[in-house]
Amino acid sequence: MIITLVGVFLSLSPRFIQPLQSLASRIVGPIANRVQRLQERDVSWSVERFLTDYESTFRRLLSNRRNMLLAFFSNGGDWSCSLVLLWGILAALGRVPSVWIVVIAMAVGEIVEMIPIPIPGMLGVYETSITATLVAFKIPGPVSASAAVLLRLITSVFDIPSTGYAAYRYGYQVLTNLSKSS
Repeated sequence: MIITLVGVFLSLSPRFIQPLQSLASRIVGPIANRVQRLQERDVSWSVERFLTDYESTFRRLLSNRRNMLLAFFSNGGDWSCSLVLLWGILAALGRVPSVWIVVIAMAVGEIVEMIPIPIPGMLGVYETSITATLVAFKIPGPVSASAAVLLRLITSVFDIPSTGYAAYRYGYQVLTNLSKSS
């Protein structure tokens, strides 16, 4: 909620955005220039290199049991945290459902989220599936919808910075390796 309020405040007060804009351009500018130079030189490297990196990384993951277990438990931990979070949100909203109802709602939400629908981040689809599942288990619609939206907001607060950092690190590493090889 704080991030949303800050976003609304900044969008209503453009004079506060100017320093942020210049800071962002100073940070992103050199990276954008490097990417542009690499793209002018050769564009074909990106798809081929990505597929090669993906395949080699996946093969390394499968060949190392420790990494496989780590990935499995990491994914299981993420899912478990989402379950506990949804159950806690519903409890805070005055409805304490069975843990199995929350497990089923999250499973339906995850399955629907995997359907390749061209909607960025499956915004709205995931929430609707969780809401519909909770309503099917006799949890009132407003409570179900509020819980689903709050779950999305809370998980996005943690997901966006961590995935953004990972994408930045990977992208920076690729750009550094490419500039060294040329």
